[in-house]
Amino acid sequence: MWKIFCRRADQFEVSSNSTICCQHFKVDDFKRTLTKRRVLKPTAFPSIFQSTTGHEEPRERDIRAVKRRLFSSREATCTCIVTKHRKIQVNKSPTREQLQHNVFQDHSYCFSEGAVNNVHDERSNEMTEDHQNPNEKGTQTELTGSDLDHVMLEVDRLTKEIGDKPKLKRKIFVEDVTKNDATVNFYTGISTLKCLMAIFHFIQPLASKLKYWDSGKRGGTKNYQRSANTKKPGKKRTLSLFEEFLLTLVRLRLGLLRTHLSHIFGISESQVSKIFVTWVTFLAHELKQLIVWPTRQQLKDKLPQEFNKFPNTTVIIDCTEIFIEKPTLPSAQKTTWSEYKGHNTMKTLVGITPTGTFSYISNFWSGSTSDRKITQGSGFLDMLHKGDEVMADKGFNVQDLLLKKKAKLNIPPLAKGKVLVFLKVGVIK
Repeated sequence: MWKIFCRRADQFEVSSNSTICCQHFKVDDFKRTLTKRRVLKPTAFPSIFQSTTGHEEPRERDIRAVKRRLFSSREATCTCIVTKHRKIQVNKSPTREQLQHNVFQDHSYCFSEGAVNNVHDERSNEMTEDHQNPNEKGTQTELTGSDLDHVMLEVDRLTKEIGDKPKLKRKIFVEDVTKNDATVNFYTGISTLKCLMAIFHFIQPLASKLKYWDSGKRGGTKNYQRSANTKKPGKKRTLSLFEEFLLTLVRLRLGLLRTHLSHIFGISESQVSKIFVTWVTFLAHELKQLIVWPTRQQLKDKLPQEFNKFPNTTVIIDCTEIFIEKPTLPSAQKTTWSEYKGHNTMKTLVGITPTGTFSYISNFWSGSTSDRKITQGSGFLDMLHKGDEVMADKGFNVQDLLLKKKAKLNIPPLAKGKVLVFLKVGVIK
């Protein structure tokens, strides 16, 4: 077929060394490789020739110009074919007889770029950078063999990465979460990316030897957890430590279901449960040392201006509730039911300093437990000293409990018309 397109349907024999000039191909017939090399597309064929489809003879001056170029060349062995100045359309290909009649030699492949361009003056203005001579400085490259090996290795790595869809989804999600401070705060509740990475680097050395929770196995410390030189046995983690860390924070922050998280991270729902339970327990154990009860002097040094009228405020307390699934046992449903939330919940007492730092978190209680009972039984009162002031909501009926510790309860201002009245309770009425 190429012999017909090349006007060599005569006795010309095609071999593995036969070549054809790039001038006879369109710009769209070429493509670039990863190393910027220009190669033909598999479906390309020569379609640009200076020819006629009739039987008229070439002009004398064209023949003389061809002969001059042939005789001036050192080697005129490699030839291509040309007829008259007209491009052949693909859908109007000439017949075999027309091609055989119009065959004659044009330019040698040994000619310089300038000589070839002289023959194709009509096409010179249509040339793009893809038609530059590969021997010119502008199209040469300084890639070495090692550079090409590196490129091929990178191509193989990217091909494998694209083929591993679960890993690719995890990578994209992690990039979305850690894009900037706003995305970190939305997905994890941590204010900045630097703060997130600081927490992770703090727990990373201990997290590398986590023993994942399993309801069918006994607890206890394993041998590989006691020795720093012993590697954790078993199969390699599917997720990296940072991905497991983000999975836990995202679920705590957004409350995503296990099925949703299994789709995002490309793991099973059971793996999501194991990772979440393990990391929540681990973070509670390792980060509890960051919850410190400050001294009175530390509180005064950092006291905000809004608390200048209440300089002895030590802690601001409130109970918070977390929704849970409805238990199976009726007795458990009753004890965890919260009338305030209208749902089954778990309840905890939380205390913060005037600057907003957590200074106290109690254990969890069932949702039906009163605020007073949690305050009395959680151990919170043991943290108070004489002269401390506790700020709480009006629903906290703990004045008598604080008086036993010689502390006072401050109730926040209440709106009464246009006047704010602050109630300071010091004695039992």
